[in-house]
Amino acid sequence: MVSSGTRAAALVGLISAVAAPFAGHLAGVIGDGDETKIFLSSALVCVCSTLLIYITVLRNNVAKIGSNVYLAFFSFFTFACMCDLWLGLAIDKIHPLFNFYLTNGEPYLNTAHGSGLNWWDACAHFLLYLRFIQAMIDGKCHDQEVLFWIGSICGSLMIMVPAV
Repeated sequence: MVSSGTRAAALVGLISAVAAPFAGHLAGVIGDGDETKIFLSSALVCVCSTLLIYITVLRNNVAKIGSNVYLAFFSFFTFACMCDLWLGLAIDKIHPLFNFYLTNGEPYLNTAHGSGLNWWDACAHFLLYLRFIQAMIDGKCHDQEVLFWIGSICGSLMIMVPAV
């Protein structure tokens, strides 16, 4: 039997995975090189996907460990991880969906370090966020994963902050 935390984490992952390419497409079409329009269209999709996640998944699931604010926080960042996946695909010239962002948004990501950080965030952090959601709803201990996540975020920041 699949636990409610596992089901919730899977739905959060699915909604984030669908919302990120939609945000990229919308920002590319509406933005047309204008940073304000790109930001607003991406922010709109991000807020809508977070609200959709809350309405469909988190409203009926209460965190047994932590709080529902943390569930919303981790749900929000699953969307960011999926955007990082599409950025990684654009940097490595696999798919051009987020090319506009590399030229208009954060061009320093178009480096080897930026590519590595995007792929790491898209894979490791995405899975960690889903694990946190699953563990918090099911009431399971996830201390080791939290420590790994903190170290990973700090390591990413040590590389990314000097690049900015």
